Amino acid sequence: MDEARKNELTSRFRAFLEADSDHSSSAVLAAPPIDLFRFFAELTALKKEVQLESRQFKTAFEGIREVFTTLERTNLQLGEDLKAERQRGKEILEAGFRPVLLDLLDIHDRLAAGLNALQNLEPASFLFRWCGKEKAALAAIRQGQEMTLRRVLEILAGYEVRSMTVMGRPFDPKSMRAVGCLWYQDRQPGTVVEEIKNGFWWREAVLRPAEVKINRESGGNYD
Repeated sequence: MDEARKNELTSRFRAFLEADSDHSSSAVLAAPPIDLFRFFAELTALKKEVQLESRQFKTAFEGIREVFTTLERTNLQLGEDLKAERQRGKEILEAGFRPVLLDLLDIHDRLAAGLNALQNLEPASFLFRWCGKEKAALAAIRQGQEMTLRRVLEILAGYEVRSMTVMGRPFDPKSMRAVGCLWYQDRQPGTVVEEIKNGFWWREAVLRPAEVKINRESGGNYD
C-alpha cells in the first residue's frame, strides 16, 4: 500500500472518530435531567398499587378457601347422612327378613324331626303293613324328606344363615339359652353337654339362640 493511500485512510478514520465524539457529547447534553422526586413518587404509587392488588388477591383467596371448606364440610355431612340411610335401610331389610328366616328355621326343625322319626321307623310298622314294598316306600319317603331339608338349608345359606356349633363349648348367654343342667365329672363345668334345639347365626348376629344343657352339679341360674 502506497503512502498516499495510508494517509487517506488515516484521515477518514480520524474524521469518523471526531464526528462520533461530537454526536455523543451532544446527546448527553440534550438528555433531560433525572427527577428523583418524581421517580420516588412513581415508585411509591407502584408499591401502593401492588399492596392493594395483594390485599384484593388475599381477600379473594380467603373467599375461595371458605367456599371449599364449606363444600368439604357439606360433602362430609352428606357422606354421614348417606351412611346412616344405608344403615337404616339395612336394619329395615333385616327386620323384614328376620320373621321369614325364623319361619324357615321352623320348617327346618319340622323336617329334621320328621326325618329322624322316619329313620327310626321300622318297615314292620303298621303304617306299612298294607304295602308289599315297605322298604322301598320307606326309603323313598326318607329320600324326599332329605332333599326337602337340604333345599331349606340351601335357602338359609343363601341368606348367610348358618348353624351354631355349641357342643363341648363354654356356655355363652349371648348365643345360647340354658334349659337344664347335667353333671359329668369327666367334663369341664359350665360347658354344653346336650343341645336341645339348634342355634343359628345370621351373618354375625344371633338369629336364634341354641337351647342347651350345661355341665353343672345342680340348681343355680343358667345365665
